[in-house]
Amino acid sequence: MKHILFLILTIALQQHASAQCIVLQNCPSNLTFCDLSPNDANLWNESYWTDPLNQTNDLSEAGCDLSLSAYDTCANATIGVKYLLFLDLDRNGAAETVIKSWDPPAPGTVNYNNWNLPNYDGGEVRTFDERPVPADQKYQFAIETITTGDTIVGKVRWNTEAAPNSYVDAQLPLGVSHKIRWIVEDNLGNDEVCEPTIQLNDCKAPIVVCINGLSVNLMPTQQVTIWATDFLQYMEDNATPSYNLDFAIRKQGTGTGFPVDGNGDPVISLTYDCTELGTQVIELWSRDASGNADYCQTYLIVQDNQNNCGGGGGGNIPPTVVCTSGQTVYYPQGGGAVDVYAPFLLAAAYDDQTPFNMLVFGERKSGTGTGFPLDGNNAPINKVTFDETEAGVQLIELWARDQDGNADYCETFVIVEEGTSTGVSPTIVCLNGLSANLMPTAMISLWATDFLQYVEDDNTPTNQIELGIRKQGTGTGFPEDAQGNPLTNVIYDCDELGTQQIELWARDLDGNTAYCETYAIIQDNLGSCSGVVDTFALCVHRWCDQSAVPCNYSISGSSPFAPPFQFFDNRYFDDQGCAVFTNDVPVSSNFTITPELDTNPTNGVTPLDLVKIAQHILGVEPLGSPYAMIAADINRSNSITTFDIVESRKLIAGTYVAFPQNTSWRFVDADFVFPNPNNPFQSQLQETIELANLQDNTASAAFVAIKVGDVDCDATPSEAHAPADSRSVQHLNLPDADLAAGETVAVPVTFEEANEWLALATGLSFDPQQLEIESIIPGTLSGMEADLFLSPKPGVMNMVWFSPTAQAVHSGEVLYTLQLRARAPLRLSETITFTQPDTEHPHMMRSEGYDKHETPYTLQAAFRGHVAPSNFTGNHILPAQPNPTTGATTIPLRLIQEERVQATLTDLSGRVLWQANGTYSAGIQLLEIPGEALPQAGVYTWRVQAGTTVAEGKVIRL
Repeated sequence: MKHILFLILTIALQQHASAQCIVLQNCPSNLTFCDLSPNDANLWNESYWTDPLNQTNDLSEAGCDLSLSAYDTCANATIGVKYLLFLDLDRNGAAETVIKSWDPPAPGTVNYNNWNLPNYDGGEVRTFDERPVPADQKYQFAIETITTGDTIVGKVRWNTEAAPNSYVDAQLPLGVSHKIRWIVEDNLGNDEVCEPTIQLNDCKAPIVVCINGLSVNLMPTQQVTIWATDFLQYMEDNATPSYNLDFAIRKQGTGTGFPVDGNGDPVISLTYDCTELGTQVIELWSRDASGNADYCQTYLIVQDNQNNCGGGGGGNIPPTVVCTSGQTVYYPQGGGAVDVYAPFLLAAAYDDQTPFNMLVFGERKSGTGTGFPLDGNNAPINKVTFDETEAGVQLIELWARDQDGNADYCETFVIVEEGTSTGVSPTIVCLNGLSANLMPTAMISLWATDFLQYVEDDNTPTNQIELGIRKQGTGTGFPEDAQGNPLTNVIYDCDELGTQQIELWARDLDGNTAYCETYAIIQDNLGSCSGVVDTFALCVHRWCDQSAVPCNYSISGSSPFAPPFQFFDNRYFDDQGCAVFTNDVPVSSNFTITPELDTNPTNGVTPLDLVKIAQHILGVEPLGSPYAMIAADINRSNSITTFDIVESRKLIAGTYVAFPQNTSWRFVDADFVFPNPNNPFQSQLQETIELANLQDNTASAAFVAIKVGDVDCDATPSEAHAPADSRSVQHLNLPDADLAAGETVAVPVTFEEANEWLALATGLSFDPQQLEIESIIPGTLSGMEADLFLSPKPGVMNMVWFSPTAQAVHSGEVLYTLQLRARAPLRLSETITFTQPDTEHPHMMRSEGYDKHETPYTLQAAFRGHVAPSNFTGNHILPAQPNPTTGATTIPLRLIQEERVQATLTDLSGRVLWQANGTYSAGIQLLEIPGEALPQAGVYTWRVQAGTTVAEGKVIRL
C-alpha cells in the first residue's frame, strides 16, 4: 500500500510540475476599455440588436486589444492558444453568445444564443457586418497568433475570407460586460486557462456648440424666461443619438457638473429680471446616455426696451422675441442696396397664448419710429434696406406681435459692407459668436455649416451652392485644398483659445463668390491643454525616389492625463510632405501609428511590372530592392511566385477592382533594417510604429511607402497631380466590315509597325446588344494563349501578354483574330474601340505596349480596308451612315452580283428631292446621298432597290 501511495503521489507531483511548464504573462481578472471612437453604422446594426440605454438598434462598438502572451518552459514542448469569447448581446447582464476561435461563425455573423447548446454549436445566425462589400470581404472572428521562440501571443481579431492574413481588431458592442476564456495547451498534455471579464465603456463626451450674443427684452412682469434650445447650434455624440442626448442650462457661477433640479431632471430654462440687465454668461450642457457631459459657454444680452423695470406692467402679456447678433451683409461692389429680412434676425420667439406660426414679425432701423412697424397700409414691415452710404454697424429693432395685439422687440445689429467679387454673387449671412469646447485631444473641428445663417443666389439652387471656410488672414479667394475641393472645416487647438475670426464663403455654379465674417469662441473647459507636445510629424516617402505619399493615419494612444484617444487624418502637410500635428498630442503619450492608403490599386501597375516579376522569378534580372520584392508579393504570401503574376494580371485586365488579399499600398518603418535584404520575408515586417512616453517638444515617425504591384516605381504618389501622358502611338490594324444581323466575320488584328515587344495589352469595348465575340484565335507570338483574354463584364474583352525577353514582330503580323457575330446591323469601325483608362469604368484598361527598351506606347486601332462576312448570302442594303448627319450620308450595299440600283430621297410630304440610277458591281459598295439633297434640318425618307432587294428608312439632317 505504501508503494501504491508513493506512486500516486509521485505521478501527482510530476503532473503538477509539468503543468508549471506553461506560464501566462498577462492574465488580469478584468479588462476595461475606454472608447472615444465614432460609431460605425455598418456594424452591429440590425433590428434584432437593441440598445435600451441609447434607444437604438445600432449598437455602438469599440476595437479592443484582447490578447494573451504565454511561454512553455518544458523541453521539446510545442505551445498553442485558442479562445472562447462570451458576448452579452441582448444586454441583460449575462453572456448568451459564444464564439470559438477554432470553429468561428460564418463571415459577417455570430451564432446568437448558443451558450447552453452542446459544444456551443448551433444558435440563431445574426448579422453584425452590414458593410456593402462582397461576401468574401465580410469580417469574421479569428485568432492571430505570433510565435517568437518559446513564447506565443494570441489576439482576438477579425479577418476576411479574401484576406485571411490581414487582421483588424474585433469591434465589440459597448456598455455591457463580456468575457473571454483563453486556453493555452502544449503537446505534452499541459494546459492553462485565463478568464478575464471585458468591460467596454463609452468615455467620449458629446460635442455641444453654442450660439452667442442673443438679445431678449424683459416682459411687463419684469422677467423673461429663455430656454436651452434657444442657444443650441448643434450637439452630437459617438454613441448616443442626438435626439436622445440630454441638454441643460445654467447661469455661469451657480453650480458645477451637468445642471439638474431637485428631482434630478435637467434644468432647461433660465429666468432673468431687472437686476440682470446687460450681458449675462451662460453654460449650455449636453449629456449622453453613459453620463459623459460637456458644455460650451455663451452669453445673452438682457434688455428693457419698454421700461418695464420702472414700475412693472399690466394687461396682456406680449410675446418674447430673441434676436441673433452681429450678422454681416453686403451691398453690390461699387454701390447698391442690400435687403435684410426679419426672419434672418430671429433666434427665437414665443407667446403665452399665440402659437409661433401665428405671430407677426416686423423690423425697422433703430430710432426711426415707435411701436410695431407698419407701412402706409397698416401691413407689417418685414425688411429694411441699406446702401453704400450706411456702411458700418447699423442697429435694427426686431418686433413680434401676438393675436391680441401685444407687441415687443429686441435690438440687434448688422455690419454693412461692400461686396468683394464681380458678377452676381451669392448672398451669404453668417451666424456669429459660436462657442465650442476643446476635446480631450486638445483640438476641435468646426464646420462651415455651423456658421451659416442662410445663403441664396439669383441663379444657382441653394443646395448646389458650395460653402468654404478659413481662418481669417490665412488666404484669399474661395478656400480650396490642393485638389481644388472646398475647405469645409477649420481646426483649433490650445494655441487658439478665445475669440477667433473666420471667413465663411459661398460660390455659385458660375464661379461667383462672396463671403461674410464671423467669429468663434474657443474654450478649454475640461483642461485638455494641461500639457501637449508642440509638434508631432509623420513622414511617409516612397522607397524609390523619396517623394511624399499623402495618406491617412490610424493613430491610437493613451496618456496618464487623458483617456485613450484616436486621430483619423487630422493634419496639415509641411514642405517636406510630412503630416504635422501641432499642439494636439498630450505629453507622456504612448502611440501606435499605422499609415493607411487603399485607393486606386491600378496606379502604377502595368504589364511591364509583370515582365519584371517574371524576370525575377526566372533569375534573369532580380528585383534588387527588398521594397520592390514586397511590391511584387501581390497575394501577401511572403513569397514571389507566378500566383502573384496571375493576381496582378487580373487587376490590370479589370477582373479585379482591388487586390483580394492585399491593400493598394504598404508601409514599413523607415528605421527597420532587413536582416536579409535579398529576402525581406525572412523576418516580420514592421508596418506600425510604437512610441512610448513622449516628452520632447517635438516628435516624429517615418515610414517607407510601397505601391503594391508597382515594382518599377512609376506610380503617381499624389494622384491628383499625375503627369500628362506623352507616349508615342503605335497602331494595330483591323479591316472594317458592314454586317447584317446574324452575319459573322473573321477580323485579324495585325501590327502596322515592326517592333520588339516585352508586353502588350489591348482593351476592346463594344455594345454587347449589337455584337458578340464568338472566339479568339491567338497569333504567333510566343506565350500568346487563349487564357490571356478576359471579359470582366459584357461588352469588354481585355488581353494582357508579356514575355521575360523581347519578341520581334514584323509589319502585318497577326496578333490575334476575332471571330465576330452581329446581333443587329452595324459597321465594325463604329461599334468596336480600343479602350484607355476610365476612372468611372474600372473594367476599362489601357491599351498599351512596352518595347525592348521598356519604352511605353499607346496602342490605337486603325481600320483599314474591308472584309466580307463569312456567311455572305444575298444582297444587303444597310442603314444610312452617319445618321443623324450635318451633311451627306452613305448607304452601304453588299451585292452578290452586278446589279441595277435605283435610289430616291423624299421629304415627309412625299416630294422627291434626289434620285440615282446606275449599275454597281458585286461586293461592298457605298451609295452616297449628297449634302445638297438635304436642304435643311428635318427628317427625310430614302428608298433603295438593288435587283429584287428593296430597303427604305429615314435620315435626320441636323
